Amino acid sequence: MPLAHKSATVADDSPFVGNRIDHLVKDLCGLSRSQIIGLFDHGCVHLNGTLATQPATHLRAGDRVELKYDANQRYHPKPKPRRNLMFSSTSRRERERAHARAADPYAHAPTHDPAPSEPAAVTFPDVPPKPERAKSAEPAAGRRAGRAPSTFDETSAGAVGNGEHPPVTVLKSGVVDGMAYSLYSDGSIEAQMPEGMMRFASIDELRAHLDQRP
Repeated sequence: MPLAHKSATVADDSPFVGNRIDHLVKDLCGLSRSQIIGLFDHGCVHLNGTLATQPATHLRAGDRVELKYDANQRYHPKPKPRRNLMFSSTSRRERERAHARAADPYAHAPTHDPAPSEPAAVTFPDVPPKPERAKSAEPAAGRRAGRAPSTFDETSAGAVGNGEHPPVTVLKSGVVDGMAYSLYSDGSIEAQMPEGMMRFASIDELRAHLDQRP
C-alpha cells in the first residue's frame, strides 16, 4: 500500500510560527501524541528536506514540513535511555591529572600493578532533616516553682518567637548531559530546561518531568 504523503509550509502569519513542529504534524495527520512521537522516531518527518528527529523543534516562517507514513500502521515511540541522575563529580586537580596522563601516558605509568578498584560514584548528599522544635526537659516541680530567668538576648528571643527557619543553601551544583543543576538543602533541585530554569521539589519530581519529555 502506498504511503500517505502530507506536507505544509509555514506562512508568515501562520499560528505555527514559533510553535513546536510536533503540533503541526498532529494538525496534518490527526494521530495521538504517542504515535506522533513514533513518527519522529521512525524517520517519517522531514523539515526543509532534512530528517527531523526532535518533536520540540520550533518552526519559523518559510519552514516546510513533510510527512510520509503508513496510515494503517501504528507508530510506537522507541524506548529512550533513562537519564542518569547519579551525578559524578571530579575535582579540578583530578581533571588536570587525567589531562596530563592523556597527553603523556608513559610519564605517569605506575611502577607496580595497583590493586583494582571501582570508581566511586558520587551521589547527591543526604538532605539534612528539618529541625524540630525541641521539647522542654524542665521537670514539673521546676515549672511549679517558676521559670528560671532567660539567658537569651532580645535578638535571639525575637528569632525564636518569629519561628524563623534556617536559610536554604546550595549543597551541590554541576552539569549532566548538558543540563545545569543545583541541589538545595531543603531537598529541592533547580535545573536548566530548554524552556528556562525550573525548580523542582525533589529529584524524583525532576526525573518524572524528564521522563514525560519527548
